[in-house]
Amino acid sequence: MLDTEMTGDVPARDTLPSASALDAETVSLVRLSGVICAGTEPQMRDALARAAGDCRPEWVEEVVLQSYLFAGFPRALNAAREWRRISGRRAPATDEGEEFGNATRWRTDGEKTCATVYGRFYERLRHNIRELTVHAAYWKYAVRRRLTGATRGAFALTGSNWFDIPPDRAWTDDLRLLADEHRQLREAIAAYPARALSKPIDREHLQACLQRHLSEPMADSA
Repeated sequence: MLDTEMTGDVPARDTLPSASALDAETVSLVRLSGVICAGTEPQMRDALARAAGDCRPEWVEEVVLQSYLFAGFPRALNAAREWRRISGRRAPATDEGEEFGNATRWRTDGEKTCATVYGRFYERLRHNIRELTVHAAYWKYAVRRRLTGATRGAFALTGSNWFDIPPDRAWTDDLRLLADEHRQLREAIAAYPARALSKPIDREHLQACLQRHLSEPMADSA
């Protein structure tokens, strides 16, 4: 259950105490989003009723729609049901989402929105689980190569860091690659001589490698 400061259930006070910088519509939407996620049914009905008086209905419906990402479908559907009842607004008979011919435009619009939201981190966040699998395999190989002094160029795929997966390569090939590189790294660590553990780390080289990894794909050939 939410506390009274979040729900606004405070005697003689109808606004959040820290909300002086926000307009009434924004305060109502913020309260509603929190109540949908963690409030009781009565609190949700009250928040929706307040939002119906304070907010543009399209904005309320967007908050209700987006809540499924954070609160799950049951709470989002309950909120949608109560909103239709309280607001008197009927669900549209048709929806643009039914027109799959718009998929290309939806993707373009979504990419622009995500780029705005995530800023400079966006490109790194776009890597999918398969790319991350090969990326992890590569860095296990890179660490093993550093430990063993092996020459470059032995990784299964051409390139370094992030890879364009060949279209004829199977997902199971990537899983085997990751498992194999993990096994070889464990073996290299187990065989690493104890006397070398006290060898000073080249901190400048390590920092340079980390910086390259965080900022852009490594220039070194695999």
